[in-house]
Amino acid sequence: MASTRLTDTILETPAAAIPNMGASKAEIQAHYDREPRLYERFLGPNLAYSAGIWNEPGNRDTLEAAQLRKLDWHIDMSGADSAQRVLDVGFGWGSLIKRLMVRRPDIDYVGLTLADNQAEYVRSYAPRNFVTEISAWQDYQSIRPFDAIVSLEAMEHFAGKAADRQQRIEAYSLFFEFCARTLRVGGRASIQVNGWGNIELGSEARHISQSGIDGFWLEGNLPHASEMLLASERWFDLVHLEGKPRDYIYTLRAWLRNLRSQEADLVALVGREMVSDYMHNLKTCLDAYLAGAVTLYRLVLERKGSVVG
Repeated sequence: MASTRLTDTILETPAAAIPNMGASKAEIQAHYDREPRLYERFLGPNLAYSAGIWNEPGNRDTLEAAQLRKLDWHIDMSGADSAQRVLDVGFGWGSLIKRLMVRRPDIDYVGLTLADNQAEYVRSYAPRNFVTEISAWQDYQSIRPFDAIVSLEAMEHFAGKAADRQQRIEAYSLFFEFCARTLRVGGRASIQVNGWGNIELGSEARHISQSGIDGFWLEGNLPHASEMLLASERWFDLVHLEGKPRDYIYTLRAWLRNLRSQEADLVALVGREMVSDYMHNLKTCLDAYLAGAVTLYRLVLERKGSVVG
């Protein structure tokens, strides 16, 4: 569908075609286009394939409560609680959609995914004002601006596995420019992403290959906090940045408990190999978090207006 991207004095040139510097559609589909009932069993009723926000001590909280807390946090911080239009980059199995259907049933929602199964699953229950598109963000264009953007653990797929620091910054800059062209001035983007923790700069590719975490994040890479700030500063003011690795440690442990408690049923549903793969990948990711190599970032940005000068 042909359309015109938004421009203002902060974006002096029209938008060019955006290259994909990360995981391909085929890689995304190979990972996510699987039996939805598998995800229903181990992710829980919210079907949120991203870390929750846990109250301490974690053993007194629940996965369901942590996931609702996370969804409400991003809705509130992005401004989607009062927005007319919201864009969800990488909507997964529809956890944000389900929460917005409760809190903002009248909102104008657009969600993007590359996974056919996810789109089909969400379309089976979402009302007409919740529009889902099988499209990469690089290919998506909107004539009307959005008031809010939410992206929950999609950025891991935006830079390639072998990308160095400069290449990662370039990939993230393309995404933040897309967000800036898509948001109104003053609109917010609320982003959750796995990122590099206490590792040496330049050792990212080695960590990916040696730890095996590429099974969890496909052919993607992870950002350092500084890379996201450098990539976004031209178009956005920083509202909030936090690192909360414990939120993922608790979430991963809860997912693993769910897999183990239903292992026999899941093997009958999807086969031993797939269940074993998921257990292995979740354990590998948990080990990376416990070692401090990986952390969890939540980043909130506000779209700048015209340059004052």
